[in-house]
Amino acid sequence: EKQKDTMKYAHGEGIFASLKNGFGNPYLIPFAISLGAGSTVIALLVSIPVLLGALTRVFYQPIAHIFKNRYKLFIFGSYLETFIWIPILLMAILSIQQPWLLLILIGLESAFTEIQTPVWSSIITATVSEHKRIRYFSKRNTSQS
Repeated sequence: EKQKDTMKYAHGEGIFASLKNGFGNPYLIPFAISLGAGSTVIALLVSIPVLLGALTRVFYQPIAHIFKNRYKLFIFGSYLETFIWIPILLMAILSIQQPWLLLILIGLESAFTEIQTPVWSSIITATVSEHKRIRYFSKRNTSQS
């Protein structure tokens, strides 16, 4: 029963992640340009999230040790990743012309996303048996497109 619930939640999570990747990420550079970002900020907006994501993975073990429970760490990272979009949305609504603030927020969002990746992989590996993974992920991925 818990296995089916976890698979169902992971399926829903995949849909929302796909929506975020489709409606949010492709528009970050144009949004930064509309905030007055120059070429340096644009270049950093592309590279800093990748760097912070990699650094987050380096520090994953000490962070996981603090939480002691992978589900709590996943939920914590998920909430932070989601809520970081609120100030980004407010920047657009309130016309806050601070491209560096956008860079910081996107960097944090990337770190929060990357802290979840090993946890998510671990949870899915423990939840979905090896012989069901192909079918499960084909259904999950089909519903995201």
